[in-house]
Amino acid sequence: MVEKKDVKTFRMSLTNMPLFEGMDNESIVNLLQCLGARNKTYTKDEPIVLEGSAADFVGVVVEGKLQIIKEELEGSLTLIDEVTPGEMFGEVFACASVKEMPVSVYAAEKSSVMLLDFKRLLTTCSNACPFHSKVIQNLLQIVSEKALALNKRIEIMSKRSIRDKLICYLTMEYERTRKLQFAIPFNRQQLADYLCVERSALSAEMSRMKKEGIIDYRKNEFWLL
Repeated sequence: MVEKKDVKTFRMSLTNMPLFEGMDNESIVNLLQCLGARNKTYTKDEPIVLEGSAADFVGVVVEGKLQIIKEELEGSLTLIDEVTPGEMFGEVFACASVKEMPVSVYAAEKSSVMLLDFKRLLTTCSNACPFHSKVIQNLLQIVSEKALALNKRIEIMSKRSIRDKLICYLTMEYERTRKLQFAIPFNRQQLADYLCVERSALSAEMSRMKKEGIIDYRKNEFWLL
């Protein structure tokens, strides 16, 4: 359980997190005590939650980076999403009353994660604390934004060719940043997993697009030409 003395060591970063938007430090301290929040640290590649586990929690990344992975029966892995500090995971499945997690979550690097009991999060306490009502509003906003992001992912997956998938993804990144030069949060293998294509085929297509003057790139940085 997160104690007050522990919360104070990272509460300044918590005030910037979407789940706690509009709340001051004291309200966050009281809320975490009310929710019985637990803070845990994970090493790189350590599982935070495995597919089939109970979907009765909400996780918030305090430090580090997580990867949400879908493990197929034949052993292949599909990168569903990456979760960075301030972002949440598990809330969509908990809100949908899914009994078991359909995905696994791993630490992509050393990470600190705060785990919240979903039922306690969604139910206001007997004191009807105003900060508890505020965090529920924030949670609904986050879930709505996740639904929009899922629609974008479906749009990418609906494209038939690797080139069309890549162009669709890069166009969305341009629309998000409003810059023709931007960095994406994936390395080459992760990008291939995100687009559900083979890494070698993706690299070959990127090379062709570069020669044709459509894009330029260096590692995870792209230019739209």
